[in-house]
Amino acid sequence: MFKSRLDLSWLLVLTVSVIFVPAPAVFGAEEIDGRVRGYVPPPTELFLVDGHWTPYTPPQPPEGSQVHVVVVGDTLWDLATHYYGDPYLWPVIWDANRYITYSHWIYPGDPLVVPPQPHVISDEGIKAGYPEPPVDDLGSGSITPVEPVRQAEVAEEAAPEEAEPTGPILLPAAEQQELACSPQLMDHFDPGPLVISAREEPEKLLQSTGDIIYLSAGRDFGISPGEEYAVVRNEGLVQHPHTGRNLAHYVQRLGRIRVIAVQARSATAEIISSCDGIKVGDHLAHYREMPIPMVERIPLQQLYTPTPRRLNGLVIVAAELGATIAGAGDIIGIDLGTRAGVTAGDRILFWRGGEANAPRRVLAQGVVLVTHAGGSVVKILESRTEVYLGDQAEVL
Repeated sequence: MFKSRLDLSWLLVLTVSVIFVPAPAVFGAEEIDGRVRGYVPPPTELFLVDGHWTPYTPPQPPEGSQVHVVVVGDTLWDLATHYYGDPYLWPVIWDANRYITYSHWIYPGDPLVVPPQPHVISDEGIKAGYPEPPVDDLGSGSITPVEPVRQAEVAEEAAPEEAEPTGPILLPAAEQQELACSPQLMDHFDPGPLVISAREEPEKLLQSTGDIIYLSAGRDFGISPGEEYAVVRNEGLVQHPHTGRNLAHYVQRLGRIRVIAVQARSATAEIISSCDGIKVGDHLAHYREMPIPMVERIPLQQLYTPTPRRLNGLVIVAAELGATIAGAGDIIGIDLGTRAGVTAGDRILFWRGGEANAPRRVLAQGVVLVTHAGGSVVKILESRTEVYLGDQAEVL
């Protein structure tokens, strides 16, 4: 999304109704010049590949595919506008070029595969598929009835034939609030010193949307009015369902706050959205919107294979801590994350071993919403039976 590596003089932050500028990490915002910057920094190690400098190892584009070679000034936003006539379809290009770790940083000389233009489903089509975004995200309105036109007043014209879709039909995998409230699996939890230090109503233990809270730092920490932070809480370690070995920290996202006033060593903020009760002592990390993964609707039976194909992990946690079972619409965690090459938008097939000499039993399919080194959070899109802790998770 951002300018290519040779032009770093500015940072573009875009917020749109359904798709947002991607930022794979929510935590770990660094302090620069006394201020916390909420962006993903560019890669630091570059390699000379085919005569240009890049941090990636671009694969050979598939034979017959349309390829665009990045030049100075290119962005995925602009490329989607050029090839599809719609800048909001930039995730289609990013999804076809998984070697690019962050869509923020593309480098002149890197080849980008440009898929055929997708057919984006209409509001009515979404109602027949999964899942349906909030009405506010898609816009709403009323239809004004009109007088019927009499046959004698106009010449009858043949309705033009609708063109067949030339690409996959893409659907948003989750609602924005659902994504913003999804937990994260991290290999370590180091949120920094900024916490909620007090509340406007001392008698109210749990805070929620609209409440006023106070932060543990102010101008001394570089905080300014209008800045937004995510409220996070470490709920403890997730253990391997079979061995009991510690795997990852289960970090809950509790809400979002906006700073409304800043003092020398404290700040006042309002909770603008909440996922759960917020308490004094909860940690704060600079807030960044995350992209909603777009996923092609593929029936579960079409994904079935008798044996797994490549990368497999385990279901290690449910979004409701302590739960051991999940189904369609639920969020669960798997032990495969960024270290295994998993990215947001990857499709996951859940399965369980059968009896001796019997094929595996396919249970459900889902899509990765958020991924970190400790594991990935997956939303189950379709299930034929329940998914349990310890079931297998195959990356398709």
